[in-house]
Amino acid sequence: MNVLEINDTGLLLSDGARVIAESPGFAALDGKTLHVGAAARARSRLDPRRAFSRFWYQLDATLPAPAGAARSHADLAFAHLQSLIDAAANEPLILSAPGTLTREQLAILLGLIEASGLRAEGLVDTAVASATQVETLETTLHLDVELHRFVLTVLRGGAEVSRLRIEEVSKPGITVIWDALSRVAAQAFVQQTRFDPLHNASTEQTLFDALPGWLALLGGSPNAVLELVAGTRTHRASVSRDDLVKRLVDPFEDVAGGVDQHGRPRPVTLLLSARAAAIPGLADHVEHATGITAVRLDPLAPARGALAQAARIAVPGAGLAYVTRLPGIARRADPTADASSPTHVLLGDRALALPRREGDAMLPLSHLRGGLPGALRLLDGRLWIDGAGDESVVLNGKPARLPLRVGLGDRVEVGGALLRLIEVVG
Repeated sequence: MNVLEINDTGLLLSDGARVIAESPGFAALDGKTLHVGAAARARSRLDPRRAFSRFWYQLDATLPAPAGAARSHADLAFAHLQSLIDAAANEPLILSAPGTLTREQLAILLGLIEASGLRAEGLVDTAVASATQVETLETTLHLDVELHRFVLTVLRGGAEVSRLRIEEVSKPGITVIWDALSRVAAQAFVQQTRFDPLHNASTEQTLFDALPGWLALLGGSPNAVLELVAGTRTHRASVSRDDLVKRLVDPFEDVAGGVDQHGRPRPVTLLLSARAAAIPGLADHVEHATGITAVRLDPLAPARGALAQAARIAVPGAGLAYVTRLPGIARRADPTADASSPTHVLLGDRALALPRREGDAMLPLSHLRGGLPGALRLLDGRLWIDGAGDESVVLNGKPARLPLRVGLGDRVEVGGALLRLIEVVG
């Protein structure tokens, strides 16, 4: 049994250990020929008016004008599904689909699957399947990015993972990352080589084709040398991750705000899909803004989760019921936790003892200085500064938000005061 993950970024067919086939979520018309997947993406900047990337995002919409024989987004999605018939090899499938599909879109999807000839025997929520692969707390969030939106799924984690709600936390999605990197790269090429890759459609398409690889470079290094072949020449330009991140502050802030709002009460498990984790700077921004350390999932986490629970998802005779609840893994005590922990909080020459046991009363920061917002409390063995979340806070020189997880040696600036977390021995 294999898994077909459906997302508006594309289709991913795998057996949980390897990718069998992958097809980007694009369609393009060339004369009377309709291309889908990689072939369509490779034409999307040559003739943008005849290129389509919203058919999975708006599955229930009609096209403004016919695209060959296609009259609706569902027609394009059907062609996309059929392009994987040979790779599927008539093997039974579990479908992994995002929670963003409306009831109407889900009904259309099931109709397309039935008509396509694919052997689908189960249907599961992608975020739920992914979350069963790792230890989770009761409050669990799954962040994913689609072509046209960032999506936060709120889950109940632990021994059973269940979907509670879904929220779009920013629009657009990966397209805003591509657009930002296109501008950063084009500016670098112009300044460093006097070559403008956006000058004509052909070189713009070449640049667009290179974007996924360039994102991977910047995800693994603070600086990268980008190469672009135009005609017989290879142009090279150096860019930094910071150049890109500066253009993405607004969507990153939207995402961090959504995580901060829904990740209450702390502590919380934050899962990043492989698509979200691959965006340079996003995980760091969210972690610094919220104090939540993210768990980065790999691309096949949804497939492994679905296959591990195949008996509950693909039930003979049950039809394609959309599964949004599965057994999970409750988080155990952290064996790597540092034995050293702060005992006091210091402001100037005054130190106050911190809560040491679960259930101890919180320590309001106003006990250190009148008017300071927030309080120190112990949750799940971790020390947190709690608060409304809109105060200006700096943790170890970096902007942050309340509530904020802190530890020994941390320096926190809040309300104009510098707090230090210290250990008193003897």
